[in-house]
Amino acid sequence: MSGLKDIVIIIPALDPEENLTPYCESLYAEGFRRFLLVDDGSAEDKKEIFQQSLAVLQAQGADIRLITHPVNKGKGRALKNAFAFCADTYGEEGYAVITADSDGQHLPKDVRRIAEALLQSNDAIILGSRDFTRPDVPPKSKFGNTLTSRVFRIFLGLKISDTQTGLRGFPAKFLRELTKIEGERFEYETRMFLWAKQREIGITELPIETVYENGNAGTHFNPIVDSLKIYGVIFGSFFRFAAGSLLGCSIDLILFSLFLKAFRGMTGLEGREILLSTALARFLSAVFHFLWTRKIVFDSRKKPGTQIVNYFVLMISQMCASGILVTCLDRVLSSFLPTVVTKMIVDTTLFFVSYFIQKRFIF
Repeated sequence: MSGLKDIVIIIPALDPEENLTPYCESLYAEGFRRFLLVDDGSAEDKKEIFQQSLAVLQAQGADIRLITHPVNKGKGRALKNAFAFCADTYGEEGYAVITADSDGQHLPKDVRRIAEALLQSNDAIILGSRDFTRPDVPPKSKFGNTLTSRVFRIFLGLKISDTQTGLRGFPAKFLRELTKIEGERFEYETRMFLWAKQREIGITELPIETVYENGNAGTHFNPIVDSLKIYGVIFGSFFRFAAGSLLGCSIDLILFSLFLKAFRGMTGLEGREILLSTALARFLSAVFHFLWTRKIVFDSRKKPGTQIVNYFVLMISQMCASGILVTCLDRVLSSFLPTVVTKMIVDTTLFFVSYFIQKRFIF
């Protein structure tokens, strides 16, 4: 990339205000020359704003295009269609794209800072991150982003201060893969972060100023529906991990019963059939749980060799820790807490610890 002319500014919009055209003009004045607008099913009385933007920017010499959705399909779909359009039109290398919101809250000087960071790096995603400690930030934006940021750090191991920023920069080489990420609405932007982490793609945050118009009243973010989808993405891996654990336990019990039935009465195994059945069933159920966790839970792309070793070391350590902790705690708590309850508490705690260790260090 040689300069700002190699940056495509993508602006998805639903029922934009009149300031869309002057906002595009201000970006043109900043040095940008390529624009892609996405009309995501806007009302008829708003479509003229898109045509006005095209006419004004084309008259100034800009390469500005428009994608139109006949009905609203969601921000995720708008972005994916825009990424596909760019890859088809401009190729898959030699430029970058920046997504910006249509309400003008992303100042042109900050969009330029994102572009300059992209020009220096072809391997990272660049985010324009807002400062939520400012007094003019709408309460719902401050609360939502602060909470989501903390949940990101705990459950995903990602330290991102502004998880819902619409100002993002991507090298062109990522565009095809970005179109394959699941999600049609705002949850798509959350899945981007998971995709980047799984592929060990760097995420860089740059502080930006943010202009909130009318308390951010123009946003189409549904605080209930969209928040549920976003948190479904965040907690999805944990629920899949829990489901895999339950399946693993079921497989362990089924295999134990089958092996025990097969080994009983066999010459030379008298008195050892339970131990052998337990060992074989536990090993095979652990193999299942490893494969489930690696692919279904974390969709890990790392080489499995080291993961296998680390996984089984963790499982053995967890088993030993359970035995030691239950033994020690039972000596103290046995007078008022049954041993089985103590074991349930210990194993539940170790279950959560195991999840975080596997998420952060193994897969």
